[in-house]
Amino acid sequence: MLYEKVQDVPRLASKDWKTLYDDELVPDEGNDWDGKVFRGAGVPIEEHPLKENCNMHGCGNCDSEHVKVIYAQ
Repeated sequence: MLYEKVQDVPRLASKDWKTLYDDELVPDEGNDWDGKVFRGAGVPIEEHPLKENCNMHGCGNCDSEHVKVIYAQ
């Protein structure tokens, strides 16, 4: 893992992500072949469409793989 700071609030996702999204996975309107952003209430890593393109891993604090991805780019 690269040097990563574990914190209580998301670094990239909206701070109000828990109440902002009703859907687990919301693609940005500007997604194209060159770049994609997904936000939402969260899906497990194995269900995320970008899992093969991003270095997704579990919790940086406890190493659990039982996490949900709320933002990926």
